[in-house]
Amino acid sequence: MQRENFDVSILLVIILISSIFCNLSGQNINKSLAQSPTKSLIKTYSFAIDWGRQGSKDGQFGQYNSPNGIAVDSSGNVYVTDYDNNRVQKFDSNGNFITKWGSEGSKNGQFDGPQGIAVDSSGNVYVTDEGNIRIELFVPTINSSDT
Repeated sequence: MQRENFDVSILLVIILISSIFCNLSGQNINKSLAQSPTKSLIKTYSFAIDWGRQGSKDGQFGQYNSPNGIAVDSSGNVYVTDYDNNRVQKFDSNGNFITKWGSEGSKNGQFDGPQGIAVDSSGNVYVTDEGNIRIELFVPTINSSDT
């Protein structure tokens, strides 16, 4: 079974990874590896925090395929695609709910199974929409209450 939309998700991941490596200013990874081949590059990690539970309220995720995709912006905010609830949720780095957008459908701003997600350096959010076979771009806007 061919999944063309899967190819789009892979493309977004490749673009995101490429931009990360291209933006490593002043760092030469190959030089670092050549200078210290005996140093271990593996780090260990300890559990820090989790958030979200099953449901459809703010900060909750659908039952089966949710959460699906995740991205982090330059401020540390975390964006999560909620496949079953057809929306994107935004959290701060401590897991506190900030906002959400999207609903089920095929119109602009609606989803039929959002999966992959990426945030660029300008804060634009790209979401792959599996059921509608498309990528949607969301740009940051300033609300009157933010000014």
